[in-house]
Amino acid sequence: MIALLRSWLFGLTALSALLALAEGLVTQEGIRRVLRLTGGVLMILVLLRPVVRMDLENLHFSLDALRQEAETLEEEYTRQQAEQLSAGIEEELASYIWDKAQALGLDCQVSVTVETGADGVPAARSVDITGEYSEALSEIIEKDLGVPREQQNWQEAS
Repeated sequence: MIALLRSWLFGLTALSALLALAEGLVTQEGIRRVLRLTGGVLMILVLLRPVVRMDLENLHFSLDALRQEAETLEEEYTRQQAEQLSAGIEEELASYIWDKAQALGLDCQVSVTVETGADGVPAARSVDITGEYSEALSEIIEKDLGVPREQQNWQEAS
């Protein structure tokens, strides 16, 4: 691509220099007008040379490929963004539950699983707690986070 651009610019510059030299050497006004007209036509041809050589059939397919690649990248970005959002929510909810457990005098480890619902909003689906079972903490998790007791997995610390 760079080589083509360099070649095009070199041709344009060389033609301009050649036309300027020829116009400086010609003294008769009639010949100078013909030279300017011919030089202008040649300049237009050199300027349009990349457009004339362009393969429009392949350009169409290239645009389709670029569109497909952009859609793929957008989907990947959306997926990564959703994963990062879910991970952040999992971390925040686990911290919230841990803080509530500490306030109740419990020593535990907390892990939260977040899933994106049909509405596109991530929400806590299950909670894994390693530590002594607490009815009060279980109630807080159900009330504040909407995680039913069936989705709360309690394991005694070993």
